[in-house]
Order: sequence, then C-alpha cells, then structure tokens
Amino acid sequence: MKVICIANQKGGVAKTATTAILASVLKQKGNRVLAIDMDPQGSLSKQVGATTEGHEVYEVLKGNVSARDAIQHLERFDILPTSIILAGLEAELMTDVGKYFKLRDAIEEANLKDDYDYIIIDTPPSLGVPTVNAIVAADGILVPTDADCDSINGIVQLSDTVRNVKKYCGVNPEILGIVFTKFDPRQNNSKTMLELAMRVADMLHTKVFQTFIRGAVAVREAKSSSKDLVVSRPDSKVVLDYTSLANEMLKEV
Repeated sequence: MKVICIANQKGGVAKTATTAILASVLKQKGNRVLAIDMDPQGSLSKQVGATTEGHEVYEVLKGNVSARDAIQHLERFDILPTSIILAGLEAELMTDVGKYFKLRDAIEEANLKDDYDYIIIDTPPSLGVPTVNAIVAADGILVPTDADCDSINGIVQLSDTVRNVKKYCGVNPEILGIVFTKFDPRQNNSKTMLELAMRVADMLHTKVFQTFIRGAVAVREAKSSSKDLVVSRPDSKVVLDYTSLANEMLKEV
C-alpha cells in the first residue's frame, strides 16, 4: 500500500490536516514520505511552506516536466506542490482521452514508488479531474469525515466515483476506511453519525477506523504558523490520535 489518497467530496472534513499530520507521523516513524497536493487551493503547499515559484503539479500533469524535478525536499516531508493554476486543468484536458491517468503515469514514469515508502495525496472537495486522477493513482483511499450528514453523504458519492473509476479505468483502489475527524464521542449527534457511518461502511465493504481524531485548536494554530505539530507538539491529543490512526492503518496493511 504505497499510494494513499485522502478524499471526501465534502469540504471542511480535515482532508488537508489529515494529509499533513499523517505524512509527518509516517516520516517520524522512519519512512520516506512524499505528499502530493492535488487541491487547486494549495492549502497543503502553503501550510508546509512549499514554494510555487518552481515547478508544480500542473506542469507535471501537462507533461511539461518530470514529477521528480517538481518535488521539493522539505524537513517535514517531500512535497509535489500546487497552486490555483491547477484549477484550469479540467478545461484544458477536456478532450484528452487520458486525462484521468496523468498523475498515475507521472508517478510511474519518475519511478517514485522506488523512492518513497508512502505517497499521500490531498484532494479538493469535488469529484472532478484532480480527484479522479488521485483515485486512479492510488492503491488505497482514506476517507475523513466529521459528524455531519452532508459529510457522510459525500462518502456515498465518493464511492460511486470509485466504482466508476474501477469499471472504466481498469484500476482497483481499495477504500481503506472512514476516519472521524474533529470528533467528540460524548455528543449524542456524534454517536448517531457514527452509527450511520458504520452502515455506510458496511454497504461499501469497508470499515470505520477505531481511532477518532479529536478536535483541537492546535491544528488551526499550526496551519497559520506553518508549524509541524508532530515535531512542535508531539504530545498533543491530535498528534497522538493521528499516530494511533497510522498504527491502525499500518497494522491493517
């Protein structure tokens, strides 16, 4: 399980935070980790202090530069950054029959799976070309959600997209499971949403991870200051939660 896509059509479910902290946790465990930012908002790239003055995902997907030449080697982990220019990709590739395979081909052509133990892909809150590229490239899909009906409905819509990707693109990514973020198990609504998520997981032949990610002000503070929580606050509850999630995932894999 080398390439893991973090996806949910619903925004605000901590996809970027999950990508950043999980990648950092895996790096601290001694793994070689590459994060790929496929969200045109570029939140992950900004959060980790990547620059967009050099090459980025857009140029890689257009075939103008090798993925290896666009990677930035940061202390936290390596990243293939992006910016708002990626938003125009869908229109530019409209008639390209291979538009959904661009990222997978770029990873393979640069032999990135030989260089990294894990490649973690952040995706936008939509099911357009960038997200489908991430799904096609992935071995597994991790689905963050919060305790909200719209977020869980987003999982069902994502599963429809994954099913179509498997059918028409000839790939077979596995839905690794659903992970609750910003979760407070003491709230009645959280318990109700957990039960709903478990029913959705059964329908999708996957599971809800036992690890819950608790809400934490530290995540917002780290985002605004570009700090690596795993290094600066290793004992914070959110880092401990993501470490537990990583351990649970690695045990399964």
